[in-house]
Amino acid sequence: MEEVKNRVKEISFITRCFLITCILIFIFDCLFTINHFLFCSLPNLELYNFQVWRIYTCVFLHQNFLHLLFNMMALVNLGKEIEKQKGSINYLIWLILMILLCGLFLISISWIFSIFNIKDYMNECSIGASGLLFTMLTLSSLQNPTTKKIFCFISVPNFIYPWLLLIIIQLFMPNVSFVGHLAGILTGFFDKYVLYNLSFDNFSKKIEKLDIMSKIVNSSSFVISDSIFGASIIQRNSSTSISNNSILPIWNKSNEQDIANGKFPGQGFILGGSTQSPIPSNQVNTQTNITPLNVKNVNNNNNNEKDRK
Repeated sequence: MEEVKNRVKEISFITRCFLITCILIFIFDCLFTINHFLFCSLPNLELYNFQVWRIYTCVFLHQNFLHLLFNMMALVNLGKEIEKQKGSINYLIWLILMILLCGLFLISISWIFSIFNIKDYMNECSIGASGLLFTMLTLSSLQNPTTKKIFCFISVPNFIYPWLLLIIIQLFMPNVSFVGHLAGILTGFFDKYVLYNLSFDNFSKKIEKLDIMSKIVNSSSFVISDSIFGASIIQRNSSTSISNNSILPIWNKSNEQDIANGKFPGQGFILGGSTQSPIPSNQVNTQTNITPLNVKNVNNNNNNEKDRK
């Protein structure tokens, strides 16, 4: 039990808030039954009816306990490492931007498929955070030029790992959202190669200095912004990462030098199921698939020795 408490304490602030929010919404859904159709990502209604709130609300809904469990395991391992790099405020802004971009990519891909009559993704109602998690996974893979192991014995280059995982998940779980996961991968590439130098450090520091933020900023899980190292510095004495040798999350100490160098190891695993949910005839004339989408303060005290005569 003590070990579990320590691991919970190691989860950084925004990642912890995201985790708790998803869990609370899932519990509320189990007790009172949320109508997923009102909040799922549905490109047809987002594009033509301007129901843009769906881009964000769908991320916090999950179809069942396993869907929530695996998504949150991946979130903890991937999200906290990115938060340590960017700082909590930067990370929150980054999440808002990535969710938006992922939603726009999903709409664009669905629209392209509909033009060529490949498949009607425009009327696919998707829920879950795994599109965002694929974005995080892609960034992790692009920043670590090594190999990862799938199912603990197949080694693959990092840069093809997200693509291979996309194919494997689709083969074994055909009801998950293919375009949602694909949109997540494309968002990761877009962030890496187009938005790579985008920074909100100045804005983040202003927010951190506000009086109302003092208690939050001083909490042990909050990550402050520090542009000196090109990454944000966490206030804790230890951090965690996940193993590069397994598809499943493993807790272990992370390399402080990697954090200072702006690297973050990480990978995740997304699992989910699906159900059928009819769309009201006055909005869409088809049946909808509800598909789960699935560094520490580095104080270099250079003690310059003075020559004593």
